[in-house]
This record gives sequence, structure tokens and C-alpha cells, in this order.
Amino acid sequence: MDHFGDLVRFNTLHFPHIRFGLIQSYEDRVMTYFAKSLGSSDASTAVRKSMIEASNHYLGLNNPHAKVFFLNGKNHVITKKPLREVSSENVTLLEWLQGMFENSTWHNVRPDLRQ
Repeated sequence: MDHFGDLVRFNTLHFPHIRFGLIQSYEDRVMTYFAKSLGSSDASTAVRKSMIEASNHYLGLNNPHAKVFFLNGKNHVITKKPLREVSSENVTLLEWLQGMFENSTWHNVRPDLRQ
């Protein structure tokens, strides 16, 4: 595997019956540090670009079993706060996870699509 998207694609192709959720902050401090350490030409945007590319090209915007919950910000550990207090695009992380685990309506939460 050469790219984060390869891992995502492997999981969605080999386990299509299992719901997959990606929760990530666009400017995650820890992931940005790794991008810089690995020689990214622009570590400040590498995480955001990788997230968007994985979502658009490896998960697919309409994949019924794989969704993303993206947030603006730099937090690495999103779940340090109560899940009902973490929100993006007027959806709480609690609501999003309930949709994932209850096999009910479940959507991508992507502020980058609204900008």
C-alpha cells in the first residue's frame, strides 16, 4: 500500500458489508507533524488534501457503507469531549455514530463541500 486511500479501498472492497467511518480534523496536529516528518512539500495542507482525496476517490461520495465525519480544526483525538458536544455542519458526532451503528440514515459530514 502506497497511500492512505489504498487502505481505505482495501477495507471497503474486502469488507463491503461492514460500515466504515472516518473521523478526522482537517488540520490534525499529529497527522500534520507526521506529514512534515515524512517530507511533505506542504505539511500545512497535506492532511486536508489526503482526507479529501480518500473521501472522493477511494470511498466515493455515494458509498452506502462508508462515510466520513470531517471537522475544521487541529484536534487529533476528537472523542476527548462528550460526543454530543463535537459537531460539524450542524451534526453531532453522537448523531453520526448512531446512524452508523443503528443502520439508519447516515451521511457524509464534509465542510469542504460547502466552502
